[in-house]
Amino acid sequence: MRFLCLHGSGSSAQIFDTQLSVLQRALGPRYEFVFLQGEFPSEPGLGVEGMYPGPYYSLFDIPTKGRLVDAFALIDEYWESDGPFDGLIGFSQGGSAVASYLLQPPTARKPFECALFFSSSVPFNPLSPPWSFIDRDHFMDATTGEAISTDDLMRSIPEAAQLDPSRHPNLKDELLLRRYTGFQRDTIRIDLPTVHVYATNDPWYYDQCMDTEKLCRALNRETVLHKGGHSVPWDAGTTEAIIDGIRNMQQALDLT
Repeated sequence: MRFLCLHGSGSSAQIFDTQLSVLQRALGPRYEFVFLQGEFPSEPGLGVEGMYPGPYYSLFDIPTKGRLVDAFALIDEYWESDGPFDGLIGFSQGGSAVASYLLQPPTARKPFECALFFSSSVPFNPLSPPWSFIDRDHFMDATTGEAISTDDLMRSIPEAAQLDPSRHPNLKDELLLRRYTGFQRDTIRIDLPTVHVYATNDPWYYDQCMDTEKLCRALNRETVLHKGGHSVPWDAGTTEAIIDGIRNMQQALDLT
C-alpha cells in the first residue's frame, strides 16, 4: 500500500516522517509513505517545539476557502507527480485537511481508497457561512453581521484565540471558514475505510478527534486509543494496534 502523508501545523514533512518512523519500520517494505510538505512558514506546533528542529511549516495559516483549495491542489499535485496512492494519512491539521479533501464530491478529488487520522482536528467546510475577525475577543458572522461570541466560535475554530493580526495584517479583510458541525454528522460522511488514532488525554480529544471520527462511516472504521497526548504514539502495544487497524482497512478494500 502507498500512503500520502500530511503533517500537522508547525511541523514539516521531515518531522512527520520521523514521527511515523516506528510504524514504518514495523510495517515493512510492502508499505510506502510519501510525505507532503506544507508551504506556509510557521512557529512550531503543539508537541514539536523542543523535540524536533525546524524549519516549521503548515498546510495553511488561516482557514480561508482559497487556502483550503490550495491545500487540495497540493494533494492533487503530489498524486500527479508521485502517485497513485491507496490512502491518505494526516496528523492534526493534516488530518483536518485530509478529511476536508475527502468530503468533496468524488468527481472533485483523486480516487484515494482509505485514510488514517492521527489526533485529527475537525475538517473545514468550504461551503460554511464565513466569519470575520474583528479583534481577539470579537468575531462577526460575515453573512448576517451578527456578533459571534468567543465561546461559540471556539467550538468550531479552536485556533481562533491564536489568530494574530500582527502576523496577518489583512486578517480583517479575510472570510474565515467554519468547521463541519455536529448536525452535519447525520448527512455527511467520508465513505471510505478509516483508522482513527488519538489519545484520551489529548486536549482536542472530545471536540475534535472524536468529531472527525463521527464524520466517517461506522462500517470499516477502526479506532485506536492511547495515552500519549497530541502526538504519534511510538509504544509497541499501540503500534501493533495501529498495524491491526491498517490491515483490517486493507482487508476491507480487498473485499470491495
